[in-house]
Amino acid sequence: MFSFSLWVSVVVFTCLGLAMGIVCLAFSLLNAGTRPIETITGPMGLYLWNSLAGTETQRKFSWIDIRAIASILENLKSQSCS
Repeated sequence: MFSFSLWVSVVVFTCLGLAMGIVCLAFSLLNAGTRPIETITGPMGLYLWNSLAGTETQRKFSWIDIRAIASILENLKSQSCS
């Protein structure tokens, strides 16, 4: 069956990944037009925001993989019992 908590987790991690990606895009455009002085908006900041976006996306895929494996194991258990 479909797990509501999995669905919520996927939506949350997708939104977090998109938000971090949008922040990174904004800082990239800022870097293209100006000379940033602060680290958070400079090249190191771009690495930070990209890694945060990648981490949230990886969490989403991990949750999907974990739930798929759990579903397969549940199906195998139910087939072996009957």
